[in-house]
Amino acid sequence: MKKILIASTALVALAGAAHADITLTGGANFGMKYDDSRATNKAQIDNELDFNIVATGESDNGISFGASLDIDGDQTEATQGSTASVSDPEAFISFSGLTLTVGQVGSADVGGIADVGYDGIGIDQEMNDQGKHDVNIAYTTNGFTFQVSYGSVTEDYAVAVEGAFDKVTFALGHTVEKTADSKKNKDEVTHATLGYNFGSVATNVYVASVKTNNAKAQTNYGLDVSYTMNDLTLTLAAMGGDFQKDTNVGIGAKYNLGGGLAIAGGIGQVQDTRAGFTNKTKTVADLGVTMSF
Repeated sequence: MKKILIASTALVALAGAAHADITLTGGANFGMKYDDSRATNKAQIDNELDFNIVATGESDNGISFGASLDIDGDQTEATQGSTASVSDPEAFISFSGLTLTVGQVGSADVGGIADVGYDGIGIDQEMNDQGKHDVNIAYTTNGFTFQVSYGSVTEDYAVAVEGAFDKVTFALGHTVEKTADSKKNKDEVTHATLGYNFGSVATNVYVASVKTNNAKAQTNYGLDVSYTMNDLTLTLAAMGGDFQKDTNVGIGAKYNLGGGLAIAGGIGQVQDTRAGFTNKTKTVADLGVTMSF
């Protein structure tokens, strides 16, 4: 991505660091989305902007530190309105592979399968990212990353590990979210992802055990397979199981035009989450352009 350097010698002197800079990166997309569950405007124009401000530095004794902030905006034809927000404020310090991050960190979310489409049509409804967390501790060594995240107010927590062996990747995680009605009730998800790269073909297998309000565990499964030929990538993805009665399935394509510009689209069937329709599927599709800067 292109980076805009905003830092100056004065900023470095003010921070008292051996090295410091601020970069601006971002992305955007626009296209057409189709959802046959809509009463009107089944197809609509959609666009989304995402810019990231990242400040990094390093102290005289080798401690890395930094902060980041997201600026997001979107607009849809159906509402003829737009929204904009500043989110994900985070600050971190890091030394010898150990990183402490404080802010809107989310959970220790690892693994999962690919979605299809330029903005995603909803095939990959994993349960990895559960709860509200404001502290994350991660340690990276020899290609492996261990994480734990915690919510100081919610008492939600998550632990995870991920890594790679040659062409094989793996991710394991466990999340616990306390329910709003009672601290004694909780939702738990234990999940694993195994991936393998065959060269032009790559695949990921996902499995999750889901317990809602301490009830009996239910199992969900996911699979994606991607084939890349030069600048074209074709992807097939599916997810379903006991927890999600109806199977999500979709196929998509992405063509890289170079310089951060790509054309992508996908079509499939996903679970309908409307009240009274949760045991049915709906047809969704999208086609559009993605940009990275």
